[in-house]
Amino acid sequence: MEEYRLKQAEYVANKNNPDAEQPQEPLLRTLFIPANSSATSDYQVLNDNKGVGLMFETEGDTLANTFKSDYGNFSGGFRKAYHHETISYNRRKDREFIELQSPRLSAVLSGTPRQILTLIPDAENGLFSRFIFYFMNVRLVGNNVFANDGADTLDTTFCRIGDQFYDLYKILQTSPPFVSVSPSTGRTNSTPFSMTYRSNMPPFLDSISSLRFDAWD
Repeated sequence: MEEYRLKQAEYVANKNNPDAEQPQEPLLRTLFIPANSSATSDYQVLNDNKGVGLMFETEGDTLANTFKSDYGNFSGGFRKAYHHETISYNRRKDREFIELQSPRLSAVLSGTPRQILTLIPDAENGLFSRFIFYFMNVRLVGNNVFANDGADTLDTTFCRIGDQFYDLYKILQTSPPFVSVSPSTGRTNSTPFSMTYRSNMPPFLDSISSLRFDAWD
């Protein structure tokens, strides 16, 4: 990127030269996408990274505040990425129409229950059903901060776990898993969900009308 800026500055300084050639802006290849981004910026990073992105935020209301803004509400992109549906957008800079084929976006957010309500006030648009929620019970005990001698820090622990997951990633890249079940097994597993859906539909119609249960033929 620094090399591009230098070449761009040189081009601007010599733009009257007919032989001057404007440099091509490099792609912004970054796996992690900040929650405090505009919708177009978020989609552009995904596009530059071949449709793959991760979002980690320790404060869930960062994303909630972004969704509230006029320029940053990419809730629809979140929902589409969950099902790997195509995301399309326009770039005003180059008057370019772009389609993200099979986007893969994962998000990990932490926060309080009230922050969740700020991010997802209801289940109407389906964003609620795209998340898995973990509730951590509070332990009323004090941690001994002197128990660790410093040899094994959080950084070394996560690096070790990351190496293990990277080995798993390489295996999955070479041998993608495929799970197949018989039609009878599919019906056996889907029937309880269908019954739950029908039994809960009347009292919670507004909340769960966006849920979908598929059954095998």
